[in-house]
Amino acid sequence: MSWTVNEDTFDTKEDAYKEYGKSGFDIVIDRVLSNISDARTIARENRGRGRILVPYKSSAIDNGSKKAEKLLADIRKVQDDAFQKIFPIFEKFKISKVKCGHCESTLNMAFKSYGTFSPRLFLEPNGRAAGKYNVETDSYLDEWCLLDRWRILRWFSCPLCNKAENKTAEKVAKIVEKANEKLNALHEKLFAEIAGSEKVRYLACKMVHS
Repeated sequence: MSWTVNEDTFDTKEDAYKEYGKSGFDIVIDRVLSNISDARTIARENRGRGRILVPYKSSAIDNGSKKAEKLLADIRKVQDDAFQKIFPIFEKFKISKVKCGHCESTLNMAFKSYGTFSPRLFLEPNGRAAGKYNVETDSYLDEWCLLDRWRILRWFSCPLCNKAENKTAEKVAKIVEKANEKLNALHEKLFAEIAGSEKVRYLACKMVHS
């Protein structure tokens, strides 16, 4: 059995009530949870019982911080620059004959992915952000993401053995490595900027059978 999750976060309880109305919540939790993960745990424990509102401590970025905004812009630029380098390499790779370093076959490296080459698909949350600081990291917050090396290199793998052991893959791996080094450094600066700015936010969640 699977569940469909409908989730929103709000800066204040009043904002949540404006969106859904006071009668729009079947359960309102009074105690403040330590982080958004704990808030989501409470939501899961109450799944099937309607929409729940859970307060939690958040270190979300202050929109008024010019330093944070500059760091965010730098992070997005590193991500974008990396993909601007990778995409033309992929366009050339998918029509080329490349020798695989693993099985030694020389095949046309035809594109064999399940979707469109989109940067959105190749980002993964930086787990250190959630661990070192109480930062909300999930697949929808690109600024807290690193390039997903494994997923990216799959697009540069051999169609016979599925190994990404060729010169093109090595070149792409170096681009990913350098980009992630820069992103980790920028994330550290951003973590430091928001550390201590903890405030209470609200998770509105409803889980239904799908």
